[in-house]
Amino acid sequence: MNTYIGDPFTLEEGELDEYAKRLTRGGLNINLVIDTLVLSVKSYETNASGSPKNFPRKNLRTMTQVMMMLVIHNIRPRSDTSSVPLDTAYLLYYILDYRQVDVARIIPNEIKIIDESGHRLGSRTPCTLAFPEFITGLCMRARRVIPSQVQDTVSGVMDDRYIERFCLAKNIGQGSTSTSPVQKLGFEDWDPRLQATFTHTWD
Repeated sequence: MNTYIGDPFTLEEGELDEYAKRLTRGGLNINLVIDTLVLSVKSYETNASGSPKNFPRKNLRTMTQVMMMLVIHNIRPRSDTSSVPLDTAYLLYYILDYRQVDVARIIPNEIKIIDESGHRLGSRTPCTLAFPEFITGLCMRARRVIPSQVQDTVSGVMDDRYIERFCLAKNIGQGSTSTSPVQKLGFEDWDPRLQATFTHTWD
């Protein structure tokens, strides 16, 4: 899987990445995650004991929303794209903080979950297609013809303006009492590895 992704992640046999080690140990710092992912004037959903359980997309910071779309489609798929649960929020935090995350370990586990979900081939499902990039890549490697015309075509540059228009929740910022100017995403300042992910073309 690492070889397919194109950025081999070398670990010794039995060794875990930083994200997996932290999940194994427990004791994750939820306050640090909230401060990193959630807008200061927004909130999150809690369980009966008052602990965070769900993070609505509209309440997340701009970069978090963009990375969320990558994660819930291509790393840890979810049928509900309006929010992320706590476990996915931790994953987003580790990715955005440039921590060590072995996605080649996560993806096969998620594929196994889908495979064991009981969904039958040919039956309809209300969920969006899981792992579209992985599926497309496998088709291309098998020399399958990819249609030149698709439902959605991206033209131009994926800059701050594009992200604000197409990637963010539509009602972000509504009801906010903050008078400070909106901070630009600064796409050109992103880690080159993340830039490559969002500037990918069929070529």
